[in-house]
Amino acid sequence: LGSGADNKYGVFVRNETPGKDNQPITNVLAELAVTQGQTGGVLRLRDKTGGKQIVAAGENPSTPGTGLIYVGNGGRNAAALATNADGSGVVHAFAADGRVGAGMNGNDRNFVAYSAAGTPITSVGKSDKSEGGNVTVYNPSGDGVASMGNRADRNNGEICVLRGGSETKLECLGISLPGLY
Repeated sequence: LGSGADNKYGVFVRNETPGKDNQPITNVLAELAVTQGQTGGVLRLRDKTGGKQIVAAGENPSTPGTGLIYVGNGGRNAAALATNADGSGVVHAFAADGRVGAGMNGNDRNFVAYSAAGTPITSVGKSDKSEGGNVTVYNPSGDGVASMGNRADRNNGEICVLRGGSETKLECLGISLPGLY
């Protein structure tokens, strides 16, 4: 119990003998602390040497009153779990370059994989036309070029492809499988 680096005050677990004469605590393995002048506490876990932060959990600074958890390797974040203001959840998995590689959004009921440029390449989730599912594939610009999902008016599947050439048009194929109408 004491103060750490960067004006932090709280509970600290460390791997060395306590400091003397009110010296800041160093080599912290875990901390539950608040930084002086800020509100909201933060839980941080570090690697076995106490040098690299591998987990951080606290209030989301971009959405006050909601939680945020980061997991990483001490050099960069690998995954994040956050709460939206509406109470729904968001999960991001980061690629080695630090950009979001994939994400899930509970409120939108979808999963999206992203290109290195940050545009969507594939999405799986709830259809925007029904309570059925949908899978969409995108071109490098982020435009949907192929989609398959539930056709609400017939309660069966449909596949649509954006065909290029001199005239771009959407072509759809309705598929009726045995037992489906």
